[in-house]
This record gives sequence, structure tokens and C-alpha cells, in this order.
Amino acid sequence: MSSLRVLSLRRNDSLTELPSRISSLVSLHHLDLSLTHIRGLPQELKALEKLRYLNLEYTHYLSIIPHQLISGFLKLEVLRLLECGSEGVTKEEGNVLCDDAEPLMRELLGLKRLNVLSWSFRSSLAVQKFFKYPKLVSITQCVGVSQYENPPFNVLHLVYMENLQELDLLFINLEEMKIDSTEEVKKLF
Repeated sequence: MSSLRVLSLRRNDSLTELPSRISSLVSLHHLDLSLTHIRGLPQELKALEKLRYLNLEYTHYLSIIPHQLISGFLKLEVLRLLECGSEGVTKEEGNVLCDDAEPLMRELLGLKRLNVLSWSFRSSLAVQKFFKYPKLVSITQCVGVSQYENPPFNVLHLVYMENLQELDLLFINLEEMKIDSTEEVKKLF
């Protein structure tokens, strides 16, 4: 199976961890782990140097992505992270999902071919951190906002996301959502 190029494990509820031998799939270009119950990504995934597409959307239980794992996929073009780790992130050293995923944001800046991104926000601090990285803002096509804390989410934060095609609002009280002046948005830039 070393010539396998596409592997979809999508919707595999019983999948909680990836076997380390997945690293033998060195020709893999497309890996879809969306809607699985994986809890962490193994460091062995680094061997997938040809990976161009990685879908981790709705991997709610994914709590650990090792430092420099994603940034090692130098050919990565599409990274889907909508609702990734939404059930809680393990706060341990070397986990790029900690601190509102800012370590992961910094890693993604090194991926020159990355041109499609989906992302989720759960706090105003996470939005502020994300907007510090204009490259990420410019390639984001889908944003999820869920379980948002105070202050209420301001939709106008997304005004400058030129390629935004989809907005998923999960567990958001629409009556409390702010849609007011762009002055707050201007502060982000």
C-alpha cells in the first residue's frame, strides 16, 4: 500500500487513535480524518511528506497535535480544522492546540503552499490572535464560531476575510451577537 494516494477514514466513530504504521503510506496526498474520535496525531505522520490535503474537521476529541508536525507537511495546500479539538485541549508542552492554537497559527505561516484553511473560534482572544496573521486570514474559506464567551462575537471581525465562503455559528445566541461599527475591526489591523 505504499503507493496509496488517498485515504479517507471520515465518519469512523470507532477510530480513537492512528496506528504508527500509517507513516508507511509515504505516497499519501490526501488524508481525511474528519468526524472521527481521534484524540491525538502521532509524530510518525511526519513521514507523509507528500501530503497536500489534511481534513481534521469535527474531530472534537482531538486534543494533541505535536509541535512542528503540521509545519512538516511542506506540500500541504488544504488544511481543514473546523471544530477540531472542541471538546477540550490537553495543556501540555509541545501541543500546538494550546493557548487558543496560536502556536499552530505560527507554524502554518511556514507552509508556503497552504492556500485553503478552515478554522474555529471560541473566544474573542482567539479572534484577536488569529487576525495577527494576515496570511491565515487571507486563505481562510470557512470559519466556525461556537460556545463564544463574553464579549459577544462581533460578525464584523470577519469583514476583511476576503475568501470567506462559509460561516458556521454553533451554540451562539444570535440576539447577543454584535453587528456594529467597524472601528473594532480596524483595531485588529
